[in-house]
Amino acid sequence: LQAGAKVHDGSLTLGSTGFISFGHLPQFEICKSLSVEVWVRIDEEGQMPVIAAAGGFNSAGWFIQRYAGGWRWHLAPISCDGGKPVIGRPTQIVGTFDGKKATLYQDGKPVRQIDCYPNFAAWSKPLVIGQYSQQGPQYQVQGAISGLKIFHRALGAEEVAERFAAGP
Repeated sequence: LQAGAKVHDGSLTLGSTGFISFGHLPQFEICKSLSVEVWVRIDEEGQMPVIAAAGGFNSAGWFIQRYAGGWRWHLAPISCDGGKPVIGRPTQIVGTFDGKKATLYQDGKPVRQIDCYPNFAAWSKPLVIGQYSQQGPQYQVQGAISGLKIFHRALGAEEVAERFAAGP
């Protein structure tokens, strides 16, 4: 936990500063397939908050971000953008990659799918939650994050919907 981040009732709570980081592990990297699931409640809009990042824009790795009025599932150098964030409401975000396509889900429903050929180079830096890998105030999440899960398989639409129905 860094810069004032706290864990309360199983959620990472964040204010105008605060995030958590985990040292690099190979399990955080993009493989033949990958899914990342997270629940987030954004309390203040912010510029472009990054929910979770194990990568950098257009370099290597991946991240999930609220960006330009929607969500971004970035598998460097490809961005899959869609959905519509709602301030103050817990939202399930899932990004999947099946080896050929990236799909972004919001609250159990697909909101965008694109062809995806990411850079498979290893991201050797930490996994950061609540902030971008290169920290800055524009990337700060103000709210709460819970239920982050990383899978080395592409979750199917039915499984994503079931996970949403089960809650965080």
